Amino acid sequence: MRPPSHTDLDIIAAGKKLQSEGKKLTGYSLSQALGGGKQARLAEVWSNYVNNNSGESQEKPETQNPLDIDDDFFALEYLISSASIELTSTVESLFRKLAEDLRREAEKRVERLVDLGTRDLEEEKGALQAKLEMALREIERWKAHSEQWLKDMSERNREIDELTSQLTSVRNKLYELEKAQNEGQTN
Repeated sequence: MRPPSHTDLDIIAAGKKLQSEGKKLTGYSLSQALGGGKQARLAEVWSNYVNNNSGESQEKPETQNPLDIDDDFFALEYLISSASIELTSTVESLFRKLAEDLRREAEKRVERLVDLGTRDLEEEKGALQAKLEMALREIERWKAHSEQWLKDMSERNREIDELTSQLTSVRNKLYELEKAQNEGQTN
């Protein structure tokens, strides 16, 4: 059992204060004045004080909560305030949990989208690499053809040069023959 929060002197001082204010002394009113405490114990301490000091006119507190409008109002206000605080705390807790759940779900979605995007990029990269390799093979094929074509052109140019040289030689001989024939006819 835990020790009491309020000393007997605290309880007696609160009771005297309530008595001077003209308020009804109950375990509840003492609890309200002290800001908490077990009503039965508070009423018992006050009763003991009153019994020990019977020469003074003291009210004996009621242990049950009478229908005192002020006490009922404060009790209702206290209950509403407590319920409001508890409700606020519960709602805040639920909102924190909901926010955390939403954050986790958003992270999962982003992760899935990144995975899908990465997969799509990998597929696109593979397709582009395949196209690049095909283009490089085509370039090599054309390069090989162009090298062969250049060799063929070089060979044709050499042949043309030979033929041009032979044709020039034949023309020169033909010219010399015609010249010789023309000189032979004139002689």
